Amino acid sequence: MSDETPARDLEKFMLRMPEGMRERIAREAKANGRSMNAELIARIEQSFEDDTVWDQLVGQVDELERDFENRIQELERAMYDVTHHLFPLKYERD
Repeated sequence: MSDETPARDLEKFMLRMPEGMRERIAREAKANGRSMNAELIARIEQSFEDDTVWDQLVGQVDELERDFENRIQELERAMYDVTHHLFPLKYERD
């Protein structure tokens, strides 16, 4: 039995493409050993996966930024403590 969904169960969608894109898709589909439809579906699915990866990367960058800010604050507190310990009178007047 085939893994393909019967055509009657698939949704149809009309698509207008810029000039030359159909030929480009045909070339890529042939190079990848797929039909044009399969090529389009694969590329659309990949774009969703790319979005997920991008969202994960943004989340990781946000987490690293928070960690970096926390470490900076810890360093600032440590520097203040050391400076206050070494020069207590100067910082008590300010």
